[in-house]
Amino acid sequence: MPDLEHLLLDVNRFSGNLPQDIGGLGKLRHLGLHDNRFQKGVPASLTQCSQLEKLDLSQNDFTGLLNQVVIQLSNLKELNIGHNLFQGGLSDALVTALPNLKVFKAEKNRLFGNIPTALGTWSSLDTLGLDENNFAGSLPSEIGSLSSLVHLGAGRNNLSGQLPGTLGNLSNLRVLLLEFNNFTGEIPSDLSKLRDIETLHLHHNKFTGSIGPLCPLRDIALESLTTDCQSEVQCTCCTECF
Repeated sequence: MPDLEHLLLDVNRFSGNLPQDIGGLGKLRHLGLHDNRFQKGVPASLTQCSQLEKLDLSQNDFTGLLNQVVIQLSNLKELNIGHNLFQGGLSDALVTALPNLKVFKAEKNRLFGNIPTALGTWSSLDTLGLDENNFAGSLPSEIGSLSSLVHLGAGRNNLSGQLPGTLGNLSNLRVLLLEFNNFTGEIPSDLSKLRDIETLHLHHNKFTGSIGPLCPLRDIALESLTTDCQSEVQCTCCTECF
């Protein structure tokens, strides 16, 4: 099937290794393997599928380093590797190799290291899911350049430092998940510019001060606002306090 463009095998019980023969599908544009039982690494032959625009490997047991394969798939627009066992970090080289990405979902893996500043070059990105990994360091201010971003999830990592005020530039953002990290300092008042925000989770961090400037958002679109307002943060409009 060398002319095959769409191969969707989602929600089955396929197991074992993804065969090396997958590289023979050179015209493949969409590969969906979501919710199966595939294991071990993604075969290097997948790099021969250079026309791939959408790759969904989520909810399997894939292992190995993320960069080794996807860094050569420069036409990707959607990449979902969530709920696997991938390791390693996100490199600037990986980010710059995928300039057309609109969706990057990597929740619940074993990724670590700093979130690269090059993420700010993903100008078309609308979904960024990094939750439940082992990312450390600060949230780079360059994320504020992602003007198309609708969903930003980085909860349940080891991120620290102060939140960049540039998050307030994300005018299309609807979901911001930063819970269960080690962020410190005051919550930036710039977040009050997020007029479309619907979900804002900041609990289980080390924030201080008042969240008062964000309260008017509750009268616009904000439905879920959580902080540690039983201890360090003053909040009279939170939907839930921790």
